[in-house]
Order: sequence, then C-alpha cells, then structure tokens
Amino acid sequence: MSQPPEPNFDQVRAQNDASLMPEIDAVRSGTAVNALEQFARAYLGMYMNIDVELSPVERVAVLANPALVEAVLDGFIEAATTVALPDAAEVAAARARGNEHPMNFIALAGMDLLAERAMEEALALPEDRLRSLLSFYFASTAELENRWYPPLVERRPETVAAALAIYWGVLIDRGAAYLPGLLSLLHEQRAAPIMATLSLTLLQRWKQCRLKLLVELLGVAFRYADKEELRQLIEAMLADQDGVNVKKTLLWMAAAFFISPAEHEQQLIDYCQASKEKILPLLDFSYRLLQPGPGNPVEMNSHALAVLLRIVGPKFPPRIVDGETDDSTSSKVLWLFRQLGERPAVEALVEIEWLRGARVMRRCEAVLDEVEAGLA
Repeated sequence: MSQPPEPNFDQVRAQNDASLMPEIDAVRSGTAVNALEQFARAYLGMYMNIDVELSPVERVAVLANPALVEAVLDGFIEAATTVALPDAAEVAAARARGNEHPMNFIALAGMDLLAERAMEEALALPEDRLRSLLSFYFASTAELENRWYPPLVERRPETVAAALAIYWGVLIDRGAAYLPGLLSLLHEQRAAPIMATLSLTLLQRWKQCRLKLLVELLGVAFRYADKEELRQLIEAMLADQDGVNVKKTLLWMAAAFFISPAEHEQQLIDYCQASKEKILPLLDFSYRLLQPGPGNPVEMNSHALAVLLRIVGPKFPPRIVDGETDDSTSSKVLWLFRQLGERPAVEALVEIEWLRGARVMRRCEAVLDEVEAGLA
C-alpha cells in the first residue's frame, strides 16, 4: 500500500498566509477558533508530519510566516486568559460523548505558552478560568506535559479539587469506568491535599469503580481524609449495598472494622465465615492499609489485630521454612502475626491466649509460638 505524499509546507504556509493574514486581528484576539486549531495541534505535537523534535513554537512556524506566527501565539494566550471558555461540566459532557471541545487545544497551547513566559501570571488566573483549563487538561488527547499543571497542584490544590469534583462528577453520572488523571493523582504525594477531599466524594458517588480503585481510594481516605467524615461515609455505604458484589461489600465491611472495630467485629466475622473468596481480599486490603507509607498511619488496636488474625490465620496459615514463607499470601499473614509481636507484651500475651482458645487456630500454633517467644 502506497504511503500518502509528504505535505509541502511551503505551500501550506502560502495558503495560511493568503487566507489568514486578512483575519490576523481575529487570530491575535484568540477568537478565530477554526484558524487557530491547526496551529494549536502543531504546538502540542499532534500534527502528524511535523518533526516533534522541534520546539512548540518552531512547530507553529512550520505553518506560517513570522508575522502570522506572532499573531497565533498571541491568540493562544488570549484564548487561555480572556476568551470565554466552557465550564468544567460542559467540557466533561463533551468528553463523555467522545468529542473534543473546539477550544481545548487552543486554550491548552495558550496556557503552556503563558506558563513558559510568566508562570506566576498563569497560576494567578481566576478560579473559574483555571477550572475550565484543568478540565481541558484532563479531557485532552494531547501528550504534551503542560508545565503549569504540577505547580498548580502544589500551590492551588483547592482549585484542582473543585475542578475535578465537577469534571469527574459528570463522567461518573454518565457511567464512566475510567476517570482521566485519577491514577496519577492517587500516586503523587503532592496531590494528597486534593485526594483528601476527592477520595470521599468518589467513594460516595462512584459505585461502578473497579475493585482495585476502590482499594486505592479507601487507602487514600484512611491516610488523608477527616476520620469522622470517613466514618459517616462508610456507615452510609454499608447501609446501601444492594446490587454491590461480594468483594466490594467485603471491602466496605473491612473499612468499617478498621475505623470502628468494636462496633463491626462480629459483622465482619459473620460475613467472612470461612470463605476464601472473602478472606483473601480482606487479607490483601488489611496488609496494604497497615503498611508504613505517606500520610497519617493507619492504626489498629491489639484486640482488633487479633480478630483479624482469627479470621485470616486459619484459612491461610503461614508456611514457614527457615524463618521465611514460601508465597506472598503466607508472607502477608506472617507479617500480620509479627505485628502482634510488636505490641506491648502485656497486650500481646492476652491476645495470644485469646487466639489459642479458638480450636481453628491450632493451624497457626507454630507462628503463635514464635510471636510469644519473641515477647519473652
């Protein structure tokens, strides 16, 4: 199959000059949307036949004479700073329909250019404009790493959180299984203030999220969100589990146990019974939640830890060879048992005696002996 001919950029420049020089004032004002979009795509590295090794401004210069290039760059900045933009909800609605809003690439090019020339001015734009620009950023298919986004996350987290609450909310209401930008925010320490707020919003509204994301969101909420707000949310979600699959229900019960162990101990025991289908995700979630990491540590009192061991230990007794385990599941269970050995000796010995009183814990006799010996 023959390849399409390479474009003649001398001819493209001549055509752009002929058609757009008479409209140069509209181009400069940022209102000539149809004209500016091709240049914005070039700036963002989306023009297929323009060398991506060129700088963004050099890529624009491939398509126009210097006077028109100057007007285009001015138009980009005007689009980002003064031209009316759709709000976050409108941008999200377009994304949900599979469309790019006409101003998307133009405004993003302008914001990137402004950030290069005057970062402080870019970060000081009004709240509503930044919300629109953030929505464009998350909706965009351009691969350019806009230089203004990381400092905005650090210096105006409330603005980013407000924009995403609107933008993601529209996508959630339309049944989205994926939220643009979520994974990067979940794993960025600088985004913790944003996710402290948004994790609760997403946990409440996004019932169709995948199991792995539910684990991530609960983990973030436990480390960063207000504990009383989280407790109220968990109680409300537990009361509304119709149609929720077994593993998700288990996660909500586990979360309730972690935040209010005495109130939810028996509920968790009764729900899990001896089901590996339920106990394995409980083990994975508990192990992940109790690991050291950024944010506030997730704590569990000694008896709650013993209850957890009473549930998971008999079903997955750690197989220890030369002091180590032979698989990841055993490693997690062994780690939990050894956490009991880190507690004050008086507390730990009481819980070990309680565990030994359960006949099913005979399968964990060796590891209980090890933990008890370490307390001597």
